[in-house]
Amino acid sequence: MNLIAYWSGNFTLDYLKYLPFGIGAPLLIIILDARVIMDDGNIEFFWCLSFLFGLALIPYAYFFAFGFKKAATVQIMLFLLTFISGFLMPVIITIISFIVDEDNAFAIWSNRIRVISRLFIPSYCFGEALYRMAFKNIISLMDGITDLENDAYSVWHKKISGRDFQFLIV
Repeated sequence: MNLIAYWSGNFTLDYLKYLPFGIGAPLLIIILDARVIMDDGNIEFFWCLSFLFGLALIPYAYFFAFGFKKAATVQIMLFLLTFISGFLMPVIITIISFIVDEDNAFAIWSNRIRVISRLFIPSYCFGEALYRMAFKNIISLMDGITDLENDAYSVWHKKISGRDFQFLIV
């Protein structure tokens, strides 16, 4: 069997299995009328983010699986790593960015962890993009923007979620 055909087929099937989440999550946001994700162009960003997350997570899972012999072990480890890197790490690093001066050694190390995580962990990019999307007005205020109706950062801006989006593409 041709390896390219094998892996392309697996990837396509896995992405088709992912699509209910990629489509369902934004639809659920619309149904629940979650304004923080729907307003100011956020819902379009969320649609794109949801589709890209699947495209980035599947090869990551394949690569991660090569280090284990049992499928059950891979599944458990991937679940734990995704929870830690997609939920806990973005929460902690976002909080640090709000309360610690950026010249502080703690903030410098958290920024290094952020860059490394963006490079290698798609769930981190997804989680951080969601948190920063929710806090974009706070981030705009911290940068001295007072007219949030007209001048607040777009969700696509690199200071909000744009960088995470770019890293998911890579």
